Amino acid sequence: HLQAGSGSSGRAQMVGFKEEIEKIKQLQGNESIIRHIGSEIAGNVARIVLEEGDKDLKAWIAEQRTAAGRGAFIAEEAVRRVWRQILDGVRTIHTFCPRIVHGDLKPANFLFVRGRVKLIDFGTCMKVPDDTINVAHGGSLLGTLNYMAPEAIEACHTEDAKYGIPRDIWSLGCILYAMVYGYPPFASFRGQLPKMQKII
Repeated sequence: HLQAGSGSSGRAQMVGFKEEIEKIKQLQGNESIIRHIGSEIAGNVARIVLEEGDKDLKAWIAEQRTAAGRGAFIAEEAVRRVWRQILDGVRTIHTFCPRIVHGDLKPANFLFVRGRVKLIDFGTCMKVPDDTINVAHGGSLLGTLNYMAPEAIEACHTEDAKYGIPRDIWSLGCILYAMVYGYPPFASFRGQLPKMQKII
């Protein structure tokens, strides 16, 4: 259940909801993508019904770290198995939706459904002119800081920052780091500004 605000910002939100629904529909039939069951838009409300998941990757990492014990790593075979499924999901959007960059890859956007990892949340997906690069529109910080690429952070400060599929690849690297160590690579930097500066 997604509800847009009023005025021009609300209209922009509704356009975003419609685009997200279309992206999910476009990717159906692939086991790496969350299954769309149905959706409707009425006024300023969008309702989307998706298959039910068990837990997200963030919860899985926490469970695995607890099971491994203090100071121990998650079993390598478990990391490999889940990592392959994560890559399948991202490969799907880069392959079947040419020129689409997800833009907000993080553990919370991967959901376990009956033991299978599926990619969810396509609200931040963006189209790029070719499969490698885009000219960003400055002014907003979209994404989750611990998993954001330097060029995505720079994009909020300039009109000509460039980013594309490498942005998703950076985020994937941060996710793998979190799977191995239990926390993302820049988690030790407190405060938004120091963390942004360090990532850049």
